[in-house]
Amino acid sequence: MLDVGISTMKNSHIGEMRNQSFHGSWNLTILRLALALLGVSFVGYTWHSNTRVPCPLCLCDCSSESLLSVLSDCGSEDPRMKEEMEKSASDLLTEELKLREGVMEDLEQQMQASVLDAKKIASQYQKEAEKCSNGVGACEEARERLEAALSAEVQVSMIWEQRARMHGWTDDSS
Repeated sequence: MLDVGISTMKNSHIGEMRNQSFHGSWNLTILRLALALLGVSFVGYTWHSNTRVPCPLCLCDCSSESLLSVLSDCGSEDPRMKEEMEKSASDLLTEELKLREGVMEDLEQQMQASVLDAKKIASQYQKEAEKCSNGVGACEEARERLEAALSAEVQVSMIWEQRARMHGWTDDSS
């Protein structure tokens, strides 16, 4: 009976392996077909793009003067743009430095706020730690008092046991 079960398990395992190899070869065939189709498409695309006639060049009658006049007139109607274009390099650098200074001040304020928050949180943790230390100290004191009371109780019990033995009591439990 045991041999039949083992041979059945082996046969089912071999069947599963055949099934897996069939599915694996099927997946491999699909992958090969997909890659072949992709390759044929790529070859067809490159051949088709090489056989096209290139577009004719655009013929424009643009003189260099008209291009410069367009650039110089750029934004001449916008008062803000006109004001920006008239600024000198030193004015632009000064403005950039002021902007960066403002950004740095904002960052400094954020950093100070973060430091203040961190200090508050640290203070709260310190208070909690002190409470915990006080609680541990109180527990230690109570434990010491209980140990002293227990040792005193043990001594009293020993005295009572000695007196009981003097009066003829015997411990039958041991």
